[in-house]
Amino acid sequence: MREDILESSPASEELLATVRAASQVNAAAQHALNARQWVPGPAEERVARDVGRAGARPPVPLAGETGLRKELDVLASWAPLIRLAMAAGGWDLPEAPPASPGTEAAISLPVLLKAVYRPAQLLRRWQAEAPSWLRYPGDREIDAALEERIPGAAGCLHAADDLFWGLAGGVTVTLYVASGAGDPDY
Repeated sequence: MREDILESSPASEELLATVRAASQVNAAAQHALNARQWVPGPAEERVARDVGRAGARPPVPLAGETGLRKELDVLASWAPLIRLAMAAGGWDLPEAPPASPGTEAAISLPVLLKAVYRPAQLLRRWQAEAPSWLRYPGDREIDAALEERIPGAAGCLHAADDLFWGLAGGVTVTLYVASGAGDPDY
């Protein structure tokens, strides 16, 4: 989790708080797997496999799209992916984030997905609001407009990137769950 964000705004602070909470749930999931307190079932394995496949391939950017706007668009794509994963598993999304999504709750794939859904949902909202104020010809202008509108946005996007791509790539909780076997000590 990146802690080097100097400027902030209520929007960036809200996103960082949800990313931190989701990272705590992710760490608790890793611990539960290591301690064999969580043994994923077949439905969790199937859904985790699908999340890993879909999340490991970021959407193709629009022509000329780079920088923060591209990162925002890619990260915001996690919200519908998580909604589909929850539906495929037969699990409900929370109406509101839990007051303290932490290690007290029994860890499962739905708990993990619910935790990461909140930052994805906030990023989706940023993306939905962005077209009205991100209409500049170049990437530098877009990045500057995003930082002007949401101070600390770049750092928040990088922190969210660490969370989401940690779920989709490499040796992660999601891929371990999807494998149905192996050593969770990574």
